[in-house]
Amino acid sequence: MPLVVGVDFDNTIIDYGDLFFRAAVAEGLCSDSAQVQQPGVVAKADVRQQVRALTDGEEKWQLVQSIVYSQELVHARLFAGVAEFLRLCQQHELVVYVISHKTEVPVSPAVPAVNLRQAALDWLERQGVLEPAIGFLIPRQHVFFHATRQKKLASIRRQQCDYFVDDLPEVLADPGFPASTERILFSPHREGAPPEMTTCASWHEISRVIFPES
Repeated sequence: MPLVVGVDFDNTIIDYGDLFFRAAVAEGLCSDSAQVQQPGVVAKADVRQQVRALTDGEEKWQLVQSIVYSQELVHARLFAGVAEFLRLCQQHELVVYVISHKTEVPVSPAVPAVNLRQAALDWLERQGVLEPAIGFLIPRQHVFFHATRQKKLASIRRQQCDYFVDDLPEVLADPGFPASTERILFSPHREGAPPEMTTCASWHEISRVIFPES
C-alpha cells in the first residue's frame, strides 16, 4: 500500500506573510512600530498576542482572522517548497490529503458572510494545487475541512495517515492524535517545538524527512 501523507492548510500550505499584521493595523488594533523596529514579516503569533491583550481581545482577534481568511486571502501564497514536495509525492506515488480545521463562515459577525471553505478551495485551484495539468495534483476529494479539532483528528485517523504535517504543536500533541501517525511540526522559526516531535523549519526539510533518498 502507498504511504499516506496528511497536511494541514492554514499556516502550513498557505503562507499569509504579513496579512494578519496588515489587517490588525488597518483596524487600529496593532501598532505598525513593530515592523519599523524589526523590518520584515511580523509573525502571526506576535500580532495575536498584541490584539488579544486589548479589551475584548478575543473578539478583535476573531475579526482579524475573519478578514484574512476571506477578503485578504487572494494576497496569500504557497509556502516555498510545497509545490516541489507535492511533485515528489506524485513521483513516489504517495497519497496526499489536506485535512484542516476551518469554519464554513467567518467567526466575526463584522465580516460579510462568505464560504471560507470554498474560498480556500478556490485559492488552491489558483495556485495549481488542484490542477492536474500543473503536475502536482491533489484530488478535490482529498481535501477535508472540519468544524472542530476533534473532527480533524478523527479524519486523520480515518485516512490512516502515515505522516501528518501541522504548524500547531497542540494539535500534534493532542491525546486524540493517532499514535500510528508520525508527527511533523512545521515551524519556520522553530517556536514551541517539543523535543519529542520531528520539527522542520521549511518544506525542503519536510521533503528530506519523508524522502531521505531524494
